[in-house]
Amino acid sequence: MSKLLLNQQIWLFVQYNKMFNETSTVLVALSGGPDSVALVLLLKEIQELYCNQFKIHLAHLNHLLRGKESENDEEFVHNFAAQNNLPLTIDRLAVAEIAKGANLEATARELRYQFLQKTAQSIGTNIIATAHNLNDQAETFLMRLIRGSGVSGLSGIKPILKVNYFKSNLSYPTVNLIRPLLSTSRSEIEKYLLEKKQMACIDSSNFSTKLTRNKIRLEILPKLLEINPQAISAIARTSEQLRAWQELLNNKTNNLIIDKNNAENKEVNEIRLNVKELSDLPSILRQQKIRDAIEQLQGSLKRLTSTHIAAVDSLLSANKSGKKIELPNKLLALREFNQLVFKYKDESDVTKQEKFTVDLLLGQSFENKIFTISYENYVDDPNRINNFSKDYFALVDLEATGNKLKVRFRHPGDSYQVVNHKGVEKVKDLMLEKRIALSQRAFWPLVTSVEDEIIWSPRLGLATKFAANSKTRHFAIIIAK
Repeated sequence: MSKLLLNQQIWLFVQYNKMFNETSTVLVALSGGPDSVALVLLLKEIQELYCNQFKIHLAHLNHLLRGKESENDEEFVHNFAAQNNLPLTIDRLAVAEIAKGANLEATARELRYQFLQKTAQSIGTNIIATAHNLNDQAETFLMRLIRGSGVSGLSGIKPILKVNYFKSNLSYPTVNLIRPLLSTSRSEIEKYLLEKKQMACIDSSNFSTKLTRNKIRLEILPKLLEINPQAISAIARTSEQLRAWQELLNNKTNNLIIDKNNAENKEVNEIRLNVKELSDLPSILRQQKIRDAIEQLQGSLKRLTSTHIAAVDSLLSANKSGKKIELPNKLLALREFNQLVFKYKDESDVTKQEKFTVDLLLGQSFENKIFTISYENYVDDPNRINNFSKDYFALVDLEATGNKLKVRFRHPGDSYQVVNHKGVEKVKDLMLEKRIALSQRAFWPLVTSVEDEIIWSPRLGLATKFAANSKTRHFAIIIAK
């Protein structure tokens, strides 16, 4: 039986992993290097031979990091796209200036993938193809092994990954990042380009052993190949087996997920795990499930260490409700009673929360992400009150409250005396007592007087000073829906 052509191998790999179909548009990340050039040519052959309805669009980001070499890469990409009659989007970013002391390589990667996601959205697709190959898989495995990664990390580069490189910004939908060359070795790619007599750009920075990946590629892998000429394939098989074990674990522990916000056409912006069932797992499985939840939310385990995982694991202990751990990449892990929550930290929301205040006039209402608060005149009507849960309305003395109230969120040290309670209590303690989720506390509305005395808050109760009583002549009602 004759060996399959390389384009046939790639097409079978694409179909097996359901990367795209005959009518898809695929945005290909084209650096100009051998791998990405080969990917474009192979996809073009697949288009011509097997599914001529699918479309290819190219994208290139000039990082402006290598002077004339970067300019030559951009020119090559432009000419290559024209020669192959393929549409191309090019952009330039001064990555070194944007990084400003941060990790240059990580910043360049983040900006590159954000550019690709924006370009994908602009051309109406959610499929981005990169040229990661079998050698990249082996290099990634070794890098993560050296750093002490768990099963998730050692399962390596996935053939297809759903991810949003703009974190929790829902104006950018999740994209499918596909790797059609992941089962193809670099030697096969080089042989293919040689047969095609196709030139490609060579990035001189790939020969610097200051970078860990380059050191593994140039020094460590060659030594391993001396021991076992099939080392790259063997490492890739191990990654694949670990990925299969990870998928089995996920399938067996799906009951731990309470909610992952993944309804159709809705972005995944938080994941909630069941604390009791998670706590019942052996430590190794419990911490693996924590890793899986984080990877599912942000698309990778970048910058995550075993110390971070142990810190999150500690939130499962007794008396940890209301505690949180700040993780890399603006991610938060929060303990909310019987749930462990993973979500992105929205710093703009925190700033808004601290400074927020709004007027609430008699006869008007205010709406936020949790409640709509109304302030109305009240005429004695028991039937009207019966329409509301006691925790979500308050009957107040209008002469005490006045026609104008304020609505704001909690400030440090807020306290007041609730009707039928013995003394003044902190709002923080009342929220804990009423089991208000930590993720909601910062945006839980407090209704105050013009002088900023707390009058009422949903579920927390009404302040004694402002409560209607037998001497009240004019009534008002505050309602939360």
